[in-house]
Amino acid sequence: MTDQPSVPSPATDPPVLPPVTGPVTGPVTGPTKPSRLGALRVGAALVLAGVVAGVVMGAVWAWVTPKVWLVVRSDGAYPQPSAQGRWFAADGWFLVLGLAVGVLLAVCAWVWGRRFPVAALLGLTLGCLLAAVVAWVTGGVLGPNDPTSLLASATPGTQFAQALGLRAMAVLLGPAIAGVAVFVAAAAAAPPREPDETIAP
Repeated sequence: MTDQPSVPSPATDPPVLPPVTGPVTGPVTGPTKPSRLGALRVGAALVLAGVVAGVVMGAVWAWVTPKVWLVVRSDGAYPQPSAQGRWFAADGWFLVLGLAVGVLLAVCAWVWGRRFPVAALLGLTLGCLLAAVVAWVTGGVLGPNDPTSLLASATPGTQFAQALGLRAMAVLLGPAIAGVAVFVAAAAAAPPREPDETIAP
């Protein structure tokens, strides 16, 4: 009787060859969540940047805006014929500078906070709103003083520069509108993240 090789039982005997597996490069981990501290830092940095930008914007606004001259007469002070165009110039310069500040803050928000989009967007919005208010106050302080207290003792023919201010208060929203629009456009145009991309705190 011829001896035949025994067939290993799949239930009890180990396989002759080990199973083929790919190279192991390390433990597989899912994406980590952004830390709250990092998001808070981004938001606070954007708010602070908005305040600083508002001071600079207000100083530039007071410097580039033409003055509106008032002429004192016997029955009060009246603006010169060129005053109407200069009133619009004050609002126009504020809007142009505000749009530039909004775009600049949006670039900073995208560079600093693209890993924290919600915190970056909130900080950007608040920073732009603060920039507009701070610029409005700073320009009023650095611009011509309010001549109301001087009119009582002024002689006819005296000229005073009117205090710097805004007539169209809607221009205060210019920085926020420009900043949010640029940030959202950049986020929409950016390539999507990889599924396994991790976010560092």
